[in-house]
Amino acid sequence: MKCFCCENEMSMIIKPRVYKCENCHHIYRDFSINESEYYQTYRENFIPHSNKKRLFFVNSLINKVRPFINKDQNVLELGSGDGVFAKTLLPHVKAISCCEMDKNLAKNLKALGFKTYSCDLLDIPNNNTYDMTIAIDVLEHIKDLQRFVEKFSNLTKSIIIQVPVDRKIHQRLPFDGHYHYFSPDSLISVFS
Repeated sequence: MKCFCCENEMSMIIKPRVYKCENCHHIYRDFSINESEYYQTYRENFIPHSNKKRLFFVNSLINKVRPFINKDQNVLELGSGDGVFAKTLLPHVKAISCCEMDKNLAKNLKALGFKTYSCDLLDIPNNNTYDMTIAIDVLEHIKDLQRFVEKFSNLTKSIIIQVPVDRKIHQRLPFDGHYHYFSPDSLISVFS
């Protein structure tokens, strides 16, 4: 199997269907499940944060992205969830559109007044372009990374990405919704 990031060969490690690239140290979990199984498994393993902890997290993210955004930008947020990040970011940009696969969360985002794509982020129509796309803890959930790169190279001028740093979680959970566990080298390779 070729590495999704650097295209070198990956070898199986730890347990069946878990592969590691010895070149860029990317870890890939090969789970072939349908969308409803994905959501069921993800919900069973999801640990929600308290509102106070979530708001602290969101405010720290806003502080990190503020140097890269301005009031003239149209922003697309991927994996918008409950809209807390989008609501907190809105005063700092011109407009925010949201993409959320979960139908209930997408409905709530629309009720908050956000233009919302209720679909897989790879299915967002190409008729809009954005100054900035923000993907916080999203990229690890995307099976086809090359398709993501191709899609967003045409859809946005720049992108801010944050991925989890816990590279051992695949050893503890049956499936946490993550296909990819990035190293700094593998994340850079995806966009090279």
